[in-house]
Amino acid sequence: MKENNSYNKRLKPVAYKLRSSMTKAEACLWKYGLKSKKLGVIFRRQRPVGRYIVDFVCLELKIIIEVDGESHNHPEIYDNDIIRQKYLENLGFMVIRFTDEEVLKSINGVMIILEDIVRDRL
Repeated sequence: MKENNSYNKRLKPVAYKLRSSMTKAEACLWKYGLKSKKLGVIFRRQRPVGRYIVDFVCLELKIIIEVDGESHNHPEIYDNDIIRQKYLENLGFMVIRFTDEEVLKSINGVMIILEDIVRDRL
C-alpha cells in the first residue's frame, strides 16, 4: 500500500483555491525554482498535509517549504506557526521557512540553500 504522507482530501478544495491565489513570493519561488524541477525532485504547491495546507512539499524527501509574509511577524500568528511546524515535524517532515523578502530579493540564494538541503536528504 502506498504511503499518503498525511494527505487530507477534505482540504483539497481549499488547496486548489490557494493555488490560484499565491502570493508574489510564492509564485516567484514556484516559477523560478520549484516548478521546473531544478532541484531534481518534484515539489507540489499548496498541498494538504495533515490538518494544514503547506506552501510547497517534496513528498519523496519529506521537505516542506513555507514562505512567510509580514503577517507572520505578529505574535499570535508566529505562535500558530510554531504549533503548525511542530505538528508537521512530528509527521516526519523537515520544515524550511523563508520570508517573502528573501524570496523576492534573493531567489538565487534561496535556491542554493534548497539545493544543499535536497542534496543532504537524498
